[in-house]
Amino acid sequence: MNIRVTILALSLACRGLPAQPVHHSVRLNVIVTMQEGTNAVLEQVPVKFATRSKKIKNLKDRLEGHSRRSQTSVIDLLSMSDDMYDRSESFWLTNQIVVYNATWKLVKRLRRLSSVMDVSPESVFPLFNPVQVDTTSDPTSFDSSNWNIAQIGAPKIWSSGYTGADVVVGSIDTGVRASHQALRSAFRSTHNWYDPETKSSTPYDATGHGTHVMGIIAGNNGIGVAPDVKWITCKGCRSSGCVVSDLLACFQFMLCPTKWDGTGKDCSKAPDVVNNSWGAGQGITTFNSVINAWRSAGIIPVFASGNTGPSCGSVVSPGDNTNVITVGATDMNDQLGSYSGKGPTSKGAIKPDLVAPGSSITSSCFKSDAEFCVKSGTSMSTPHVSGAIALYLSKFPNATYASVRSIFQKTTVTASVSASSSCSDGSAYPNNNFGFGRLNLSF
Repeated sequence: MNIRVTILALSLACRGLPAQPVHHSVRLNVIVTMQEGTNAVLEQVPVKFATRSKKIKNLKDRLEGHSRRSQTSVIDLLSMSDDMYDRSESFWLTNQIVVYNATWKLVKRLRRLSSVMDVSPESVFPLFNPVQVDTTSDPTSFDSSNWNIAQIGAPKIWSSGYTGADVVVGSIDTGVRASHQALRSAFRSTHNWYDPETKSSTPYDATGHGTHVMGIIAGNNGIGVAPDVKWITCKGCRSSGCVVSDLLACFQFMLCPTKWDGTGKDCSKAPDVVNNSWGAGQGITTFNSVINAWRSAGIIPVFASGNTGPSCGSVVSPGDNTNVITVGATDMNDQLGSYSGKGPTSKGAIKPDLVAPGSSITSSCFKSDAEFCVKSGTSMSTPHVSGAIALYLSKFPNATYASVRSIFQKTTVTASVSASSSCSDGSAYPNNNFGFGRLNLSF
């Protein structure tokens, strides 16, 4: 059998606007950020509502109204400049507008508007190609194929009657092969899939990354942490990388899901948890307003620390944001993966928050409905925590981000973890290698 280990990561290609174009005919996709941010809107949303759904709808309505009012000058300019760009797309979640294939002349006009804070080229988060994969049609054929599920204690939670029922987990990834035998029964029946690029009505996976990730969260056959959860996904990453406009569309979809064609917004179908096995760079604040909105809506954001180790300070954004749960990776011997991103953040905060199994993980693959494969990376450790949160929410449906974070910090395993003093002052927990320790389901 051909054995290969897959380590998947994302890195950010950031490019500032040039002082002048290389050629007068240059065109580029740009993101227009308005002077008026969204934090003030979030602060105006009442704390208490009769239901979570009503709160999210109120939040969405306020953000939509805010973006309509503040984006008027940009919309007016675009309406008079049809020959200077192909199309535009407004995002109410972040109060931004993406202008596609804009001329340099239009870019300069946009930058002169007093209502505009910034006009920057659209960034792309390029995917690293898989390094190693082992495939089979029988997930039990791998040696210790489900060691990760046993190690974190998921079976004992299942035996107490909590398997993720009535909880919804979302993912922003390369797509998911929804017809896979390990995933099809848990795929929510509606408002479950969005592809910003092609508007495809049928879920698919561009690289296999997203299918493997979702299998760890929701797969049956013993590969998933929360086998009775319902899942949804948004294709924020193409085979060539994760384009910021796609990511923004997916962030918005998660706050208020739509049908596959973008119609029929229904905020009552927002997921409880969103898994994000991607990220890059340090100290990047591009998605801070999104994270704030998700937190306001009661959505728990979980991010990978990145496959950027072993150096200190290698944890990636948005995983270096202190308002998200950030996950590093270990192997079956509780050793930290050499690739696992470490803290501290650029602002000195300890990250990750905890670690979970990430090396040699068996899950669903995307080339057929019966294929399983082994992959490694923080992309694999992160969905263990997302699935674990789903189990916790199935037992405690009213749990908050704060209570989830607290219980997962208190119940981690540290005795078997090799607490190197690297990147930290001593070996005490939390530290910048393992956070509070390795995920352990005990509640």
